[in-house]
Amino acid sequence: MSFISCKTFTPRYKDTDRYAKELIFDKLFKFTSDLNKITILDCNLKGDVLEIDVQYSGGCEDHSFNLVFDEIWKKSMPPKVSLYLEHKDGDDLCKSIIKKTMRFNIKKLKEHYNEIHINLVGYSKSINY
Repeated sequence: MSFISCKTFTPRYKDTDRYAKELIFDKLFKFTSDLNKITILDCNLKGDVLEIDVQYSGGCEDHSFNLVFDEIWKKSMPPKVSLYLEHKDGDDLCKSIIKKTMRFNIKKLKEHYNEIHINLVGYSKSINY
């Protein structure tokens, strides 16, 4: 007996509307500013998920985003961290204005402290988590 299905399964790690990507911890991360290529419009914290609204030009190639923590904890109470939105544009030369909301699970930060102030590089407001 065999079963055939046409329905596809969306893996949890993909950047989709329903699932959040995991925050990447990377001590060796070197931020190269792509801030002239994207605009962070807004940022909202919903539980352990950080939602980031961005705008960028493109439309012909796939763009991917990662949220990266360089594992530098600033000595303050509560501690402060900087998170970096890494943008890979696939060398997209198109000029359509794209708006997108990305979701990132940042729960791993709470393994270290109960309260954290987040600086999202390129966003003007501090985020209390």
